Amino acid sequence: MGMNPEVDVESLAREILRYLEAHGEAADTVDGIARWWIKRQRLEETRWRVQRALDYLVDEALVQSKVTPAGRILYMLPGGDAGGTRQSSADASVEPVADRRRSDPDGSGT
Repeated sequence: MGMNPEVDVESLAREILRYLEAHGEAADTVDGIARWWIKRQRLEETRWRVQRALDYLVDEALVQSKVTPAGRILYMLPGGDAGGTRQSSADASVEPVADRRRSDPDGSGT
């Protein structure tokens, strides 16, 4: 409603440029860019922000994470049994994820 169309255009232009910089060989029509590039760029950026938020929630012990036998990480409230309806049968048994903060306090991965 109160959005400035010029700001929106500039924001979209930066998004297109980020996509081109990340995918140097990319080329497409306006329809392809609108349908695929922008959607993909937003998904990648959103996924990164969601992962950071989940890491924070796990570090604060507000959410717990568990690794499935298939290697996927599930997030849930502490004490959750990971038995939700969206879980696949391959993921029926889960193992807790090690507390990364305690095992790697400086985040160096060593």
